[in-house]
Amino acid sequence: MIIREGKQKNILSAFSLVELLVAMTILILVIGALFSLMNSGREVWTVNDTKIGLQSTLRSVRDRLSSELEQSGSDQNSNMKVTVTQAAGNNNSDVIRFSIPIICQSGGKILDNNANVSYWGAPLTYGCNDYSCMDADNNCGTIDYTSLEYRINSDKQMERRVYNSLGNIARTDVVGMNLSDFQAVLDSTNNYLTITLNVSGISTNKRIVTMADTFNVYLRNKR
Repeated sequence: MIIREGKQKNILSAFSLVELLVAMTILILVIGALFSLMNSGREVWTVNDTKIGLQSTLRSVRDRLSSELEQSGSDQNSNMKVTVTQAAGNNNSDVIRFSIPIICQSGGKILDNNANVSYWGAPLTYGCNDYSCMDADNNCGTIDYTSLEYRINSDKQMERRVYNSLGNIARTDVVGMNLSDFQAVLDSTNNYLTITLNVSGISTNKRIVTMADTFNVYLRNKR
């Protein structure tokens, strides 16, 4: 009788150990699945967070470039005020240089009596809309800031450059980061440009994220 009870106890102990091992295995599998799920969720979150930043860059550069470029066009003699230089920027990106209507002295107007642009040039600062930042000496006898330029530099930054009458850079501002490419095509009628912006970034989990935006900018001042 005692021997039988011993055997029964051994059987029960072995059975409990198997159950423990099975339970531990299931628990490990569940924890592993949860960890994998959490890691996937974190990866998606970090990639989406990077995308949001890149989208913000695309929107900012597009809005700033478009708001100035759309004011350009051609003068009363049909001379185009927009020049696209292919592959002149970083990583074979394009460069756009253009002039827009300006007020170069106090009391001046954008259009003359014949409804033509009085003077073409460039504002020194973005958003400028009067003579105080469109000309250095308040004198239309000399146009101090002649053109704007948008290009990508070697640090993948979109630059807004202002050139003076001597062809030298008067001011440079960075308007966007993480730009990998910038392409511009002027249509055959010279009415609009098709622009493509490419941005790229690296998420916190070392994933490379790229985005692009293609849009048209119509030139309002055409003759």
